[in-house]
Amino acid sequence: MPVCALHLVRLNDASSSGIDSFLYRLFGGQPDDANFGVVTVSRVQSPIIRPTRIDTTLLNATPWTLLLVASGSNAHVLPTHLEHDVRAHYSVVAGIPSKIVTNYHTISSKLRDVQPPPPLLEVKLDHNNDVIPPPSFSRDARSDGQDLSLSPALLDLARHLYHNVKHHGAVSMLNLLHFHTAPGAVESYHEYGRRFATVAGRRGGNAKLVGVVISPLSQGLADSRGQPQRSKDDWWNECTLVHYPSINHFIDMSIDPEYQHINQHYRLSAIKDTALICTTEIDLAPFRSPGHKL
Repeated sequence: MPVCALHLVRLNDASSSGIDSFLYRLFGGQPDDANFGVVTVSRVQSPIIRPTRIDTTLLNATPWTLLLVASGSNAHVLPTHLEHDVRAHYSVVAGIPSKIVTNYHTISSKLRDVQPPPPLLEVKLDHNNDVIPPPSFSRDARSDGQDLSLSPALLDLARHLYHNVKHHGAVSMLNLLHFHTAPGAVESYHEYGRRFATVAGRRGGNAKLVGVVISPLSQGLADSRGQPQRSKDDWWNECTLVHYPSINHFIDMSIDPEYQHINQHYRLSAIKDTALICTTEIDLAPFRSPGHKL
C-alpha cells in the first residue's frame, strides 16, 4: 500500500491569484511523480466538525487555504521551494491502496461530470435554491452540527458556497478519524461505512480516498504527530475524502432518518474524535506543464 500524505496548508496569500501562483510553483518545480506526485488539490471552504481532543488549537484556529494529497517517496515533505508561500501546515501520513491513487483522476472526473446530479430526497429548496429546513429542525438540531445533524452552521455554509463563492457543484469532505480503544469500535465504524455507502450512494456520495494512518511511522517519514512513535491510541487512525454532487446533497443525507440511524448506532459510538472539513476540488490541468500526466 503506497505511502501518501494529506497536507492542510494555510498560504500567506490566500487570494485566488495567490493560490494560482502557489499551484504554478508546485508543478513548475516538481516534475518527478515518483518522489512527490500530486493526487489532488482542493480549496478549503469550512470545517463542519471540529476536533475536540487532537491538535485542537492548530486545527481549529487556523483558516486553512488548501488540502493537498500527495504520493511518492517524499509525499510527507512539502517541496522546499514552496516554504516561503506557507504560513501554517498540518500533515497526516497514511497508506492508500495503489489502485485508488492511480485511478483517482478518472474516478473524480467521472463523479464531477455526472449530469444531471441525483435528486434531493429529503429536502426542498426555496426560490433562491437555499435549503428549506424541515419542521423538526429548530427542535432537534445542535447549533454546531458536531453530531452530523443539520445545523445553522451547515445551512450558512450552503448559502455561502452558493451565493458568495458561486459554487453550485461538487464538494469533497475530508474526514480525519480517531477511534475509541474499546473492543469493537473499529468494527462498528466499518459497519457504518458499509451502510453509509448505500445511503450516500442514493445521492451520488462516494468515498474517493480511504486511508489508514501509518503508525508507528517508518524511519525517515514525518507528519504533524510529532514523535514518530506516538501511539495510535493518541492520534488519527483513518482518513477519507468523500465526494457529494453538492453541499445540498450532503445536507439531504444528513437529515435522512436512515442515515441518522446508522450515524447514531455505528458512527458516534465508534469515534473518540473527528475532523470533517468541506473542500472544493481544483481543476489542476491549467497548472501542469505540457506533457505532464495527472
